[in-house]
Amino acid sequence: MDEKVFSYYDAKFNQIANSGNPFSTPINAPSNMSDGALGVWAGYSPIYDTLYCYP
Repeated sequence: MDEKVFSYYDAKFNQIANSGNPFSTPINAPSNMSDGALGVWAGYSPIYDTLYCYP
């Protein structure tokens, strides 16, 4: 996990934890996408396998 993905999830979970508090500071979650898109591009749980190709 790189720093931008961590920052996104950290802000997201802080926002969820403080959603019922009327005195909490609003959080704008950072994004690691380009061209003004909002969200995060991340992949987890890779699976490695061996593929045998026979003629």
